[in-house]
Amino acid sequence: STFCGGGRYNNLIAELGGIDAQGVGFAFGLERLLIQYQVEHQLTSEGFSNQSTICVINLGNDPFAIEAFVHTLRAKNISVVYEPSINKLNQGFKYSELMHAKFVFILGQKEWLNKQITIKNQQDFKQETIDLSDLESFLITNKLI
Repeated sequence: STFCGGGRYNNLIAELGGIDAQGVGFAFGLERLLIQYQVEHQLTSEGFSNQSTICVINLGNDPFAIEAFVHTLRAKNISVVYEPSINKLNQGFKYSELMHAKFVFILGQKEWLNKQITIKNQQDFKQETIDLSDLESFLITNKLI
């Protein structure tokens, strides 16, 4: 039932070859924090949706660049899921099904270099590759923003 933990690490830096300095650390589990939030606010599990609009799959690109891309989508109030540890197409599609994503954005190295994105519609299974400059139009046409 613990959702936050930590402690003192006074000798850790010195043991790793650094200077002798005091230190503290902590971590928390997001899922447990959400469960506690549900309990405190008397929410049912239906109070949280596991349905996402877009699942982003990164196939070998700079993870920081992809995180920035995901952030720009989320800034438009689009529900986006992205798991950086997934780097294979089949894994990504399984994850998108688990998250009930309506669209999968596939960012392969070739697409990213050409400033393109492959989009798979999970409802009709049609797939298209568009220029990133046309993404805004795609989002508007599909009523995502």
